[in-house]
Amino acid sequence: MSLSSQSPPSLSVTKVRLAFECPRLMYLGHHQGGMTMFRASSSSISGIGKAFHKLCDDCVDRICTDDAIA
Repeated sequence: MSLSSQSPPSLSVTKVRLAFECPRLMYLGHHQGGMTMFRASSSSISGIGKAFHKLCDDCVDRICTDDAIA
């Protein structure tokens, strides 16, 4: 299969959170092709899903309203 026919790896809220909590674990999971799980006892990052979705909504709003982009 050619490189151009492969779809890019997906980015999810879980992957973003994992990158914040433990970048090494995210890297290993991505390059080794396995499931990763990281449970921090006291995570300083909470509610990353809500913030990520708000960021996505803001980007879509900007794309739809900016004449230079749309």
